[in-house]
Amino acid sequence: MLLDGSGFLAASIGGLLIEHEGRSMLIDAGFGPRRWAASQTHPVLGVLQGGRLMQSFQAAGKDPLDLEVVAFTHLHDDHFGWAFAAPSSPFQDVRLAAAAREWASWPSSGAAHNRLEVRDGQEIFPGVTAWATPGHTPGHTSYIVESAGQRLVAFGDVFHTVAQLEQPDWKVTMDMQPEEAVHTRKLVRDELARPNTLAFGNHFSDVQFGRISPARDGLWEPAVQ
Repeated sequence: MLLDGSGFLAASIGGLLIEHEGRSMLIDAGFGPRRWAASQTHPVLGVLQGGRLMQSFQAAGKDPLDLEVVAFTHLHDDHFGWAFAAPSSPFQDVRLAAAAREWASWPSSGAAHNRLEVRDGQEIFPGVTAWATPGHTPGHTSYIVESAGQRLVAFGDVFHTVAQLEQPDWKVTMDMQPEEAVHTRKLVRDELARPNTLAFGNHFSDVQFGRISPARDGLWEPAVQ
């Protein structure tokens, strides 16, 4: 089911931990330890609730202070939440990476000491390359993770639901550049159809990891978790 009992999109919020030879980084940082009622959010969103990211680090036996970088797909609060959580961020001494066009609208005093501007095609961590995918926001960035001949694309808010993979032409009210977003969705969908390519859909509820399956006429095939 794509919708919850209240008619809102059933979606997840979180981040992706990447490790390499004892080093680690995070793509996106969830919503933080907050809960917003449907009346406080965008009309199409419903309740937004975070708060479990630190528990996930603990369960994985990881310390967020050991991260080398937290890379944001874009600077919306359901992606940067924990990085700027009050009263203090668990990532306050970690480099925070986003495209220059994302930082351009950010307060000059916010994260100034550890801010990193990411360029299209830049390797920001071993095997992790930034890919400019504008549309949802002007500076929206996806990340391609490569290892041992396999690839994973963390595409942020290029897609909010698996239904958009079937209908990339749909306009999304939350996209700042709707026409650009449609163009980007088609490009990313083609990329996901390449061999040996997995994807991480941050908002894809309980099917966040998967691939575009030729055997299923190009539909989303969840990976076994």
